[in-house]
Amino acid sequence: MKKIFEPIKLGNLHIKNRLVRSATYEHGVAENGIIIPPALLDINRELAQGGVGLIITGMMAVNDTAPLRHTMIRIDLPNFVDDYLPITQ
Repeated sequence: MKKIFEPIKLGNLHIKNRLVRSATYEHGVAENGIIIPPALLDINRELAQGGVGLIITGMMAVNDTAPLRHTMIRIDLPNFVDDYLPITQ
């Protein structure tokens, strides 16, 4: 059981432990595909502060026909990278 809290290296990525949060759909963190920064930031901050070593991002739409709902993040929008940067940091 101790191994789960030991660091691990995946390629060039050093992970502080082996706790992984798998990809999910974070409902309500976007409006018409545009990220609502505090909502998504709060979710990921809570996971990181809670000790999760690796967070795999959730479902995101790749174009305007892909979203399941209007609250799904769209990675094809012009400001996606700038809006998502605070979350990755």
